[in-house]
Amino acid sequence: IGVNLVIMILSYAGAMGFIVMIDLWKKFSVKKYKITFSTKIIVLITILLSVWGTLQMFFFEPELKSYSGFNRLLVSLFQTMSALTTVGYNTVNIGNLLPITLLTITSIMYFGASPSGTGGGLKSTTTSAVFAFTKSKLSQERDVFLFGRRLPTYRVDTALTTFILYTTFLFGGSYLLTAVESKGTYEQLLFEAASALGTVGLTTGITFGLTAAGKIILTMLMYIGRVGVLTIGFAMLMRMQKRTNKMFIHDDLAI
Repeated sequence: IGVNLVIMILSYAGAMGFIVMIDLWKKFSVKKYKITFSTKIIVLITILLSVWGTLQMFFFEPELKSYSGFNRLLVSLFQTMSALTTVGYNTVNIGNLLPITLLTITSIMYFGASPSGTGGGLKSTTTSAVFAFTKSKLSQERDVFLFGRRLPTYRVDTALTTFILYTTFLFGGSYLLTAVESKGTYEQLLFEAASALGTVGLTTGITFGLTAAGKIILTMLMYIGRVGVLTIGFAMLMRMQKRTNKMFIHDDLAI
């Protein structure tokens, strides 16, 4: 229990980032200090994802049925924490988990940690901004609101760009893995791709058996996840712009 708790505390602290750590420090050291909106969102998303993954594994994963109630809860929380904070620890054999559990962990690795932290993934604030944008547009609102706060346009634009690029790289990588690999189910290959792009390090146990092409794809996803999808996207766009001097025509596109 002690080892599990120490690793979880350190992992959550690193993944939630310096924004949260500084806010908490000021909350206890400065009188009447108010927690920032970013910290509230980071903590909320972290709690929601942690609860989702823990409950799914606790109630529906037969691999954990042999554990007592408390130990099953501890294993479920630890494995969810590992995926969310992208630290890559595991206390159970990932390869023996149900496909639905693999998809749950894959989704949590996809969402990942938070900005200014040590984790990878799409990031909690990006997820919340994309959700706010979708909700606001469905409500036919001109501006984007989240819990009564209007989000700056440039922040929303950055979140949408990150979301599109990250999702494209993830499913593009899993598509290529499926094309070059004959072993492993799609759930396992998607898991490997999400783990690589999120710089997590978890595996279902098939990595060592992948072909050279599959390992190269995973390696590229790891580099992209480490450098950042926005950096890669901007670099690609700049190269494209340097190669063309075409005049653009304004036109309409039905959606």
